[in-house]
Amino acid sequence: MTIGDLRRASARDLAELTAADVRIEAADRSGQSAPISVTSARFSVPSSLYGCALDELRRPGLFGFRTVASALGVGIGHAGLALSAGWVARSLVNPVTPYELGLSTVCLIGLLASLLKAIAQAGLAGAQVQLSAAVGNRVRLEVARGLLAQGGSATAQELLARIAVRIREVEHGTEGWLVLHRAVAQLLPLVAALILLSPSMAIAAVGVLAPFGVWVARARKRWKRSAHEAQIHSERLHANVDELVGNLDLFRTFGAGDQVLQAMERAGVRAGAEAARVEAVRAGLSGANEVLGALAVLGAVMLAQRFGLGLGDGALLAFAAVFFMAYRPLRDLGDGRGALLKGQAALESLGGLVGPGVLSGAAFSWGNEELVCRGFGHAERGPRIGLRLGYGELCWLRGENGSGKTTLLRCLLGLEPAAGEIAYGGRPLAEALVGPGSRPFAWVPQDAPMVTGSLLDNVRLMGAGVAQANGALELLGAEWLVQRLGDAKLGPGGRNVSGGERRLIALARAVATDQPVLLLDEPLVGVDAEGRERITSALARVRGARSLIVVSHEALPADLVDHEMHLSPQSPKSGGDQDETYGGRDSRAES
Repeated sequence: MTIGDLRRASARDLAELTAADVRIEAADRSGQSAPISVTSARFSVPSSLYGCALDELRRPGLFGFRTVASALGVGIGHAGLALSAGWVARSLVNPVTPYELGLSTVCLIGLLASLLKAIAQAGLAGAQVQLSAAVGNRVRLEVARGLLAQGGSATAQELLARIAVRIREVEHGTEGWLVLHRAVAQLLPLVAALILLSPSMAIAAVGVLAPFGVWVARARKRWKRSAHEAQIHSERLHANVDELVGNLDLFRTFGAGDQVLQAMERAGVRAGAEAARVEAVRAGLSGANEVLGALAVLGAVMLAQRFGLGLGDGALLAFAAVFFMAYRPLRDLGDGRGALLKGQAALESLGGLVGPGVLSGAAFSWGNEELVCRGFGHAERGPRIGLRLGYGELCWLRGENGSGKTTLLRCLLGLEPAAGEIAYGGRPLAEALVGPGSRPFAWVPQDAPMVTGSLLDNVRLMGAGVAQANGALELLGAEWLVQRLGDAKLGPGGRNVSGGERRLIALARAVATDQPVLLLDEPLVGVDAEGRERITSALARVRGARSLIVVSHEALPADLVDHEMHLSPQSPKSGGDQDETYGGRDSRAES
């Protein structure tokens, strides 16, 4: 199912039901039904970007080794190049080269070091992209698992924008993590080279760097908070764009495009201004590392002069040459640290998009049992119903708009907080989790969303075999859809199907799950006379083989209906019995 499907009218909840707490083994293409193992797991988004990157490097294979070897190669090559430059600079004042090496030999060492650095940088660049993609994919999958298990904590547009923006920042943060370690790998050998050239000036440089470095570190923490605010503004802009795309035809036909454009413009201006401010601060902090380098050289010279250290033998020139080679790594150190902080902030915020982890639970095989509701409904609003639905019976829920019909179905599915008693075959369901292993329901939402794939792919969404899917279509008298649609791609970007065909496909999908109770939300709305006749005929065929609860404004044939409830939009009575039934009674049972 694509993001577009998840966006439209409760379709996200279908994904929660069809995949929450479910591990589906691949269906046997020969026609055998795939065993469905239902397990509940605790899903959590990783909390540490540093830990995610290390986990990917530790995976079996040569990727981690190549990455570490490339980073070390860059560091050693850069240090060798800097040391060679220092020796050459010193030889301009003092012709005596270290270890009695000739000047040409020193230059050759520099050439070999530059070749090593170039080769290692090429390998590290590829590793940087690969590591970033791997971490981003891992986080994306964990967020998806959490959404499927527990649903989302915001609207579809907000979720889409937050996931897109923050995972991008996580990927950039992973690249920053590797840039930071590359800079460290370059700086450590340079420190050793500086100590080798002049231990006294190296100590003096450290003394100058320490306090300024502490100030820069504190400034970065404040910058991290500003970066988080910039992410929020960027997410709002993405949400506006997503709303425009998702409702494009609506805005065009109502001539409301100017309103959307104005909202996008305001969001874009705010996001741009905040991003510019954050980037300016980031660049300033990155440049501060170069200032640190220049300050260290100046401090080393001043301290050397103050304490009478000899500078006439070329040591200062060599020291400065090597130290200037540290400017780029110092800048990378700042940039990498900044990207890492932004990525870590984005990673931490992703955990808030999903609910808490669910407890483990064993699979349950539903039988042909009676569904019993006593004072069951939404915990805060709407009617509470009393119902005894025998297996194979059909209950028709009707009522005015806003009477709570769809809300009641969502309570049955566990998607809304509920109150009262509900049991299937004597097994209480009031505290059950969402999903086919915890509740005996299969849902046919009003929009009947299609997933990307063929007709049989849509019917087999829960892992049913080809024979089981064809059997579901045959039970509904809809096997003609196989000849009509064949292997054509349905869903977003695929072949269009009529409203009636969509409803039949969604009903076949529910039948193929083998769940004993089917919940249908307005199956006749927006369907022409021929489509209504086909759907009504399909309900007559499935009645008896499944229990059905049907929400419908349209009247159902009297011979199909075993229970009829007219719902009224009442609210829970304060201080009343929580199991009291009101706003929805079984009129046929009372008669």
